[in-house]
Amino acid sequence: MPYCSRCGVELDNDVSKCPLCETPVQILSDRIPPIKKYPDQPVHDPDSLKLSGKQLRLFIWEILTVSLMLPALVVFFTDLVTGLNITWARYPILALLMVWGLASFPILFYKIPVILVFSEVIVLNIFLWAIDFFIDGAADWYFLIALPILILATLVVGSVVLASVLSQKKGANIAGFCLIGIGFLGLGLDMIIESGLYNRFQTTWSVYVLIPSLSLAAVLLYFHYRILSLTDVSKRFHL
Repeated sequence: MPYCSRCGVELDNDVSKCPLCETPVQILSDRIPPIKKYPDQPVHDPDSLKLSGKQLRLFIWEILTVSLMLPALVVFFTDLVTGLNITWARYPILALLMVWGLASFPILFYKIPVILVFSEVIVLNIFLWAIDFFIDGAADWYFLIALPILILATLVVGSVVLASVLSQKKGANIAGFCLIGIGFLGLGLDMIIESGLYNRFQTTWSVYVLIPSLSLAAVLLYFHYRILSLTDVSKRFHL
């Protein structure tokens, strides 16, 4: 039995309005209209479109490779077509290969310092050897000057980095380590150049670099560790 929506009086099935308040009776159809279905739309998760760290590095490496490969091919075919031989193109191609090697290893192996350092040294050695060989067909100044300089630079930089990493409290001591490295690097360069070019084992200009570098480094290291010692004493006695 229907009821009046206004006063709640029970109504007969065939009445069109309430006999008490004369409110029209609302007739509801038993037929439920079909629910319109829409096609499923794919929901894109913004996080799913982000590249992982490894994917991003590989993408950057691919862009780097293509960007350096295209000019290398242009230089190669230009030299080949114009001179029917590969002459001057060897040098820009070697330079592009060196840039590719120096940039590829930090991108792909940035979490492995050992591979990173040795790969950079190897790439530079190959580049310098190839340049020396292409100039006169023999690697003479490479073994006399280039290779010793690279070994010296690797040892000095590695020592400075190792000392900085092993230092528990960093500050002015890092600058002191760098100055010490600069002083000994200059000394080694002076000796290598003098012995390689003039066949004499002596120093000339490097003394003027070594003495100020070591002096300033000693001042920085003294103040750094002196301040640390005073800080430890004040903390121990609660001053």
